[in-house]
Amino acid sequence: MTDTFMNRLHGSVIRLPRPIVICLLFCLLGFSCFSQVATIDDAWWSYQQDCNGDGCQAGTLAGDFARLYWNPDVVNCNGTLTVYEIVYFKSCASSSWTALYTNAPHTIIGCRSSDSQSLDVQMASGCACRDYKIEIYRTGHLQPDYVRSGTNDVDLLHHQEQLLAEDVCPNDDFEACVALAGSFGSRAAHNFDATKQPGEPNHAGDPGGKSLWFCWTAPTNTPVTFDTIGSTFDTLLAVYTGNTVSNLSLVASNDDIVPGQFVQSRLTFPPVQGTTYHIAVDGYGGASGIIALNWNQSGAPAPDLIIWGPAASPSFITRTFSSNDCEVVEGCATVGTHRLLTFTTETRNIGGGDLVLGNPATNSLFEWASCHGHYHFEQFADYTLLDTNGNVVAAGHKVGFCLEDVRAWSPTANPATRYNCNNQGIQAGWSDVYAAGLPCQYIDITGLDPGNYTLRMIVNPAGLIAESTTNNNVTEVPVTISVDCTAPVSNDNFSSPTLLSGPPLSHSQYNSCSSKEPGEPNHEGNSGGHSVWFTWTPASNQTAIVTTRRSDFDTLLAVYTGNTVSTLSLVASNDDLSSVIHQSAVSFDAAAGTVYRIAVDGFNGAVGTVLLNLNPPANDDFAAAFVIAGHAGSTKNYTIGASKEPGEPAHAFDVGGHSVWYRWTAPMSGPVEFNTAGSTFDTTLAIYTGTNVTGLSLVAANDDDTAAGLHTSRLSFDAEAGVTYQIAVDGYGGDFGNFNLNWNMVSQVSIAGTTNGAFEIDFSGVNGRRYALLVSTDLVTWFTQVVRTMSDNSQQFIDGSPGLLRFYRTILVP
Repeated sequence: MTDTFMNRLHGSVIRLPRPIVICLLFCLLGFSCFSQVATIDDAWWSYQQDCNGDGCQAGTLAGDFARLYWNPDVVNCNGTLTVYEIVYFKSCASSSWTALYTNAPHTIIGCRSSDSQSLDVQMASGCACRDYKIEIYRTGHLQPDYVRSGTNDVDLLHHQEQLLAEDVCPNDDFEACVALAGSFGSRAAHNFDATKQPGEPNHAGDPGGKSLWFCWTAPTNTPVTFDTIGSTFDTLLAVYTGNTVSNLSLVASNDDIVPGQFVQSRLTFPPVQGTTYHIAVDGYGGASGIIALNWNQSGAPAPDLIIWGPAASPSFITRTFSSNDCEVVEGCATVGTHRLLTFTTETRNIGGGDLVLGNPATNSLFEWASCHGHYHFEQFADYTLLDTNGNVVAAGHKVGFCLEDVRAWSPTANPATRYNCNNQGIQAGWSDVYAAGLPCQYIDITGLDPGNYTLRMIVNPAGLIAESTTNNNVTEVPVTISVDCTAPVSNDNFSSPTLLSGPPLSHSQYNSCSSKEPGEPNHEGNSGGHSVWFTWTPASNQTAIVTTRRSDFDTLLAVYTGNTVSTLSLVASNDDLSSVIHQSAVSFDAAAGTVYRIAVDGFNGAVGTVLLNLNPPANDDFAAAFVIAGHAGSTKNYTIGASKEPGEPAHAFDVGGHSVWYRWTAPMSGPVEFNTAGSTFDTTLAIYTGTNVTGLSLVAANDDDTAAGLHTSRLSFDAEAGVTYQIAVDGYGGDFGNFNLNWNMVSQVSIAGTTNGAFEIDFSGVNGRRYALLVSTDLVTWFTQVVRTMSDNSQQFIDGSPGLLRFYRTILVP
C-alpha cells in the first residue's frame, strides 16, 4: 500500500452542500436544535455526451435532453417530511435565476430518501453556458429549507457538465463525423433531429432518413466488429471508405442481426491499418431513438472490473462532522454526530487489458473538487444498503479520485506499478483499494433499525467505462446492525401509539426495544413480549385490511376498541397467514369515527422489523390476481403495502418487493404491448405463463422505458389467442406508489383534412413493430402507401393528393 494511497482524499458526486447555520438560527429563535431540516443530499446527471471534445454537452435522450437526478435528505430527522423541489437555471454571465421546474410534493420516510427525483433538461442550441441550482421546500413553507449561494461551483460543485456548456451533436453530416478511437469502445447518441444529406446512400438498402456519421481509423489489421446493441429502435448500419458523401465505397452493411426478431445491427470486416472508415447509423423507415454504437477488434484485450467482496470487512463507527469538513461541503455528510457503516472497496481488473484513464485534467470523466484539491471521477461506484425484503434503506455515491495500481492480486500480474494519480488506471491483475475510514467511504445508517441487511456495491454503475462485460459488476455482502436500545420506543405503550393517517400506508419500525406493559392482553393468545401500538380512525365505513407482511419475524396482530389497556374489546386478531407464512393479517368492518387500537407483537417474544400495512392492494398475491380483458385497456392501482410471496420471481431481474398481479387472456393472436406510463414511481413489469407463483415461465420483462427516457416500464410480445398471461407490476429496488397498467394489441387509423386539401392519416400500434398503411379507392384493390416502424405508439402520414374517394387501413408486416 503506497503513501499516495494512504494519503489520498475523496469526495462526492455533484453533491450539494448542507445547511451549516440553520440549527444555530433555530436556537436563537427559541426552537429546538434538533428540528428537522430538508436538504439536497446529492445531484448528478446522465444521458450526456461531448460529441466533439469541445467541452460542450449534448443530451442523448430524444430532443437533445439530459437527465438531472437528485436525492432529498433530512437533517436531525425524527419522523416524516413532505417536500417539493424547484430547479432553477441562469446563464453563466447572469445573476438572475429562472425557475425551470417545480416537483410534485413527495414524502421522505425516515431519515433518507431512497428514491431519486429526476428531471429531463433540454440542452441549449448552439453552445450556451448555464448554471443550475435546486432548492427544497417543506409543504406549506414559502421559503426553502436551505438556500445555497448563487455560484455554480457551490450549487452543483465543480462538475464540468454543469459549468454548463451545451450543444447539439454535430455529426448529422458526413463532414462532421464524430471520431472514434482505439480498438474497442462505445458511443451514445440520439438521432431524433438527424437528417439525410443530398447524395447520401441508402444504408443497408433502406431509405432511412435520420443518419448520424462516425469515423474510425483502424489501429491494426485485426478484424473489427461494429454493432448497435443497446439502441432503442430498429437500426441500419453501414461502413464506407471515401472522402465525400456522394463518392463512397461500401465496405459492409447490416439491417437486422436476426431479421424480424433482433432489429439492431452488427457487421464485421477486416480493416487496413491506418485507413479511416466512415460509419453511418440510421433508423429503418426513419425510426429514431437512442443510439448505442459499439466496436471491438477481435483479440483486443479489454478491462473487466469487479469488486472483491471478501475485502469489504464491514464495521461501524460514530463520527461527528463540523461545518468545514470537506465531507460536509461536498455533501457526503451533515453537521453533527452520525453512525456510519464503513467498509473497504477493492476494485479488481480481471480482464485481459488495462483500464486506462490517463491524466484526469484532460479526461472529460473527471471534475475538479476545490475542497479536496484534486479531480473526482463521478459515479465510479454506487453503494446501497438493502433490508431483508430487498428494499433500499440507505445509499451512498462513491467517487473515484485516484485510480491506481495498489495491490497485485494475480500471481501473473505485471510486477511493476504502471498507474498513479497523475496517470490513472488499473492494470490487468491489479486492484485499486479504497480503505474503510477514507472520506466518504461509508454509508450513513443513523436511525436504521438493528437487524440483517445486505451491502450492495456496484462498480461502473452508469457504464461510463468500456469493459469486456458488465455482468459481474454487482457484489453483495451481508451486514448485521446490532441493537441499540438507548433511545425509548415512542409507541411502546398503549397511551402513546403511532397515529395512522392512511390508507393505504405502510409503516416500518423495529420492536426489539419495546416491551409489554401491566394489564396488556396476550395478543392472539400468545404471551409475546415486545409489542408496539398504533391507532386508526377511519373517515368512512369500509372493510379494513391490516397485515404485517414483509415483516422479518413471526408476528402477532390484534385490533381492539377501548380507552385503556386493561379494558379492551377484541375486534380481530391473527398469528400466521399460513403454515409457511408467519406474518399476520386481519379483515374487519370498520365504522367511521371509531378509534381502533392495533397491536403488533412477536410470537414467543420474537423481534425484528415490523411492517404494518393498512389496506394493501387486494391483488397482492398471485392467486388473487385481478382479471383484465380486451384488445386494449387501462387500469389504475397502487403497490403501497404490497409484498412478494415465497418463491416469487424477481420481476425484470430486480429484487423489487411490492408486487401486484393481473391476469389477461389474449382475445386474438398477434403483438401486444403492456406499459406503466403515467405511474408515480420506478416500476418493473413482467409477463408470465403458468398456474402457480413458483412454476412460472417468463414471456417478457422490462425495467425502464429507455426509448421514452422514463423509469416506467414498456414491453411487447407475440400473444397467442386463448392463452392466459400473468402480469406482475413491482417497483425497482423496492420502490412503490400509484401506477397505471395499459395494454394494446390493435392498430387504429384516424383521418383529418388539412387546409390545403391534403389528408393527415394517424395510425397507432405496438411500439417497435412495422405497419404498412394501405390505400384503396374501391375496398378491393389495396396499395402500400408507406411502411413505418411504430414509435411512441403512433405514426403520421400526409397524403398530398387524396383524390375524391380514398380508404385506409393498416396491416402488420415482417
